[in-house]
Amino acid sequence: MRTTVGVCEDAARAVLETCGMPRENARISARAIVLAEVWGVASHGLLRLPHYVRRLRAGGYNARALLRVVRTVVPW
Repeated sequence: MRTTVGVCEDAARAVLETCGMPRENARISARAIVLAEVWGVASHGLLRLPHYVRRLRAGGYNARALLRVVRTVVPW
C-alpha cells in the first residue's frame, strides 16, 4: 500500500490523541514514528504504534509527559 508521509503522520497523531496524548505531544511522537518508517527502520516505525497504544492505555507511558525536541534532523 502506498500513501504519503502526511497521511501517516495524521493517522498516527489521531491514534495517540485517542489515548489521551495532547495534540502537540501526539504530533511530535507521530512525526518521530513516521520518520523512522521513512528511514527504513520499520522496527521503530508504524509497527510500534500498537505497542505504544497498549502501554499508554495501561498507564506504562505518561500521555501528558513534557516533550521537547532535542535535535531536529529533517525540517519538514
